Amino acid sequence: MTPKEKANELTQRFELIDREHRYQDELNLFEAKQCALICVDEIIASCFHPKLGYLQEVKQEIYKL
Repeated sequence: MTPKEKANELTQRFELIDREHRYQDELNLFEAKQCALICVDEIIASCFHPKLGYLQEVKQEIYKL
């Protein structure tokens, strides 16, 4: 999966989260991007990850969405 595809997948997963407990049908794109960025940042900060370069690229693709 390319970094761009992973960025889209993460963002879309967060857009669909917790629909039944929200007044709106889904998170807006800004909120979903923030959740995805937090997720990627936590993985990067937690330890050396073999896919660190890939995760940095995913983060850049999230910013581009």
